[in-house]
Amino acid sequence: TPPFVGFHRFLKEKSITDYSLVIDREGQHQKTVLAARNADLKNVTDNDSRNHFGIRMADMFAGLIAKLMKSLCKALHPTNPDIIQKTILGQEWFKLSNNQLMLYKKTQHIFCELNNAWYKSFAGIYADDLVCVNSLLNFMSGFENAEKIKEKIGMQGEYFNSFACRALLRDYGKKEIKLPIDAITSDCKKEYYFNQRGAKVYFDTHKQPMLTIPNGSISYKVLSVGFDKIMTPLITIEENNVSICYRLPEQLLEWAVTTVAIANEGVNMFPSFVTFTKRNEKYYVDII
Repeated sequence: TPPFVGFHRFLKEKSITDYSLVIDREGQHQKTVLAARNADLKNVTDNDSRNHFGIRMADMFAGLIAKLMKSLCKALHPTNPDIIQKTILGQEWFKLSNNQLMLYKKTQHIFCELNNAWYKSFAGIYADDLVCVNSLLNFMSGFENAEKIKEKIGMQGEYFNSFACRALLRDYGKKEIKLPIDAITSDCKKEYYFNQRGAKVYFDTHKQPMLTIPNGSISYKVLSVGFDKIMTPLITIEENNVSICYRLPEQLLEWAVTTVAIANEGVNMFPSFVTFTKRNEKYYVDII
């Protein structure tokens, strides 16, 4: 299912609506076809690869990248997993002919340059291996010819290690922010916009109504929590099937910042029922 989820997002990103997806036939149960349809893909059929040139091409490319990824992972895996040690590629990886280097360059062009899009690749637990493969392709493509590689062949493993580490660092940087961000443009004719939960939010947050928290406790169905650019804590709740955004007391700013930070790490606690308590002019929050 995950590859089809990624493919569906790629189609959506590229605004492709007129398409058909032909999958290699894998027996009578059509599990792969069903997985594609469960990912909301349309016009999905299967066919025997012996009768379909496109399927054979896709199979060859998938096999090529999978075998390269597996070989690279094995070469970079420490010989003793119980000891932390630096592992770099051996010189045999860099003893190339010009034809082999050209194959690297052509593969890099297909996998790294053509059809550039955010969802061109979609990986799960093997994401680091994919970054390493892309790094190897880009690293090799930086050489004019095979002779340039051989000039410092004893150092190429070290050079690639640094190259791949920088690529991994950039990839981790992209993943640090996990929250969806929508750009808000100020319309001079409007005083407000609608947030991702569909609630009205004023550009001037002082016009936002304050959430009612009487002495004692009260519970709300909370859809989201956040703050604006001047650090005013905000909360969106559901009332009578309508989303409404309220201001929170300044005392709850730290709580709002903490929930956003947790969500940014990939743990979104909302929607949830939340109990607010006011006691001796102090506020307390319990997420149920």
